[in-house]
Amino acid sequence: MTPEQLQQYLYQHIPLSAAMQVSVDHVSDEKVILRAPLTPNINYHETVFGGSASTLAILSA
Repeated sequence: MTPEQLQQYLYQHIPLSAAMQVSVDHVSDEKVILRAPLTPNINYHETVFGGSASTLAILSA
């Protein structure tokens, strides 16, 4: 599976990943590297929203 294919899969099956603007940087048998920009995942303290950080970790597992 290519990074583009995985990103589309996530967007279609886990809509929150699209709202978070998750991007897939790398996919291999050993690892997956995901990225999400701060702006759509920011809280009122202007830091990363804990739910977004948790979701990104879960999507990477």
